[in-house]
Amino acid sequence: MSTQKRDLSTLHNHFLVNIFQLECRMCKCKVLWTPVTEVWPNTSMVQAKLKEMGITHILNTVAYKEYLQGKIYTRAEYYQEMNITYYGVLVMDEYRFDISKDLFPASEFIHKALNKLLVHCIDGVRRSATFVLAYLMIHHEILLEDAIDHIIDRRWIRPNRDFLKQLTILNSNLKSQQILQLKKEYSLKKWSKVKKKNHKQNKNSYLSYKYVKSYL
Repeated sequence: MSTQKRDLSTLHNHFLVNIFQLECRMCKCKVLWTPVTEVWPNTSMVQAKLKEMGITHILNTVAYKEYLQGKIYTRAEYYQEMNITYYGVLVMDEYRFDISKDLFPASEFIHKALNKLLVHCIDGVRRSATFVLAYLMIHHEILLEDAIDHIIDRRWIRPNRDFLKQLTILNSNLKSQQILQLKKEYSLKKWSKVKKKNHKQNKNSYLSYKYVKSYL
């Protein structure tokens, strides 16, 4: 069985999971909950730590001052004197907040960040995790539940239900696109084989005709 046909069969047989199943999946995480890997008490220490870690790109999913409520202000201006490429999106951790318009641009930014990238929000478990999940789905063609399994092996995450709902819609759309692409690739491969077979048959017919003609 060809790779395209096998992958196509896998996608056709895949049943989309619901939000409750995704939450149950995340509960299997054995990594202890850590809101952030490290806490830095002032901005000068943050800049020093970023430099020490070799961070070259930052995706900030809480890119607005008002919502940080006195926390460290980390918009584009903060990194002007550092060799850091910055991208910010405004995401509210609230009911029915639409993140769909930002998933593809942010995923593209992550994908192009060839060096060290920091994706952050406030607690590091909902907004930033949602965008990393979307990146894995979009650029690595991973199903949502597999992307969750990949992350919870390393980190405790818990996107809210509205974020999960939007990720399931993305998952369904990407799955449909993958099926169409695989069908196209499989059809092209099948047509190529038929074309080669016909060409071989025509060539053999021509050689037979040439042989008979020369014999006569």
